[in-house]
Amino acid sequence: MAEFINESMILDSLRNHPHIVNFIGISCNPDVGPAIITSWMEHGTLTNIIGLDPPSQYRRQMVEQIVDGMSFLKASNVIHGDLKSSNILISYNGRACIADFGLSRFAGNWRSSPPTVAFGLQIAESTLSWLLRVPYPTDCNTRVGAGSPRWMAPELLLPSQWESAHTTFESDIFALGMVIYEVGS
Repeated sequence: MAEFINESMILDSLRNHPHIVNFIGISCNPDVGPAIITSWMEHGTLTNIIGLDPPSQYRRQMVEQIVDGMSFLKASNVIHGDLKSSNILISYNGRACIADFGLSRFAGNWRSSPPTVAFGLQIAESTLSWLLRVPYPTDCNTRVGAGSPRWMAPELLLPSQWESAHTTFESDIFALGMVIYEVGS
């Protein structure tokens, strides 16, 4: 549940950027569990689009949009932690949107209080009382080894050989380079 709260808070803080998936809200159904609600992306993932062998002009446009989204993440102090082509969704009008913030985190220290009104996150009262009974993460930097190996920076793949084995802006840039390589190949 801590990861769900973290992902919801991050998505809520990134609202209204054309190259970040649009966060609509959350739903907590006791029978199904919590869910993050985002805009529907009709064209699936960037992986799907690459498989269609689009023209080079469209590929370049996709790369520019992804770089714009990653620049916004950096400016927002958010480390994605799992950037790859299958975590980039394509909207109805062909726009690339970075998605899946399940391994994301804010750079630096975490707040120690639960997200009651953090970033203006709108949570129904009935959901809030249930949600706040769940322990809130005070350290979300413990996901060593999580991610997708093909897109992971060397320090994440071989943490014993590096000072830090946690995702960073720099490891996101490595993953971005791998995405660019995928799009251009």
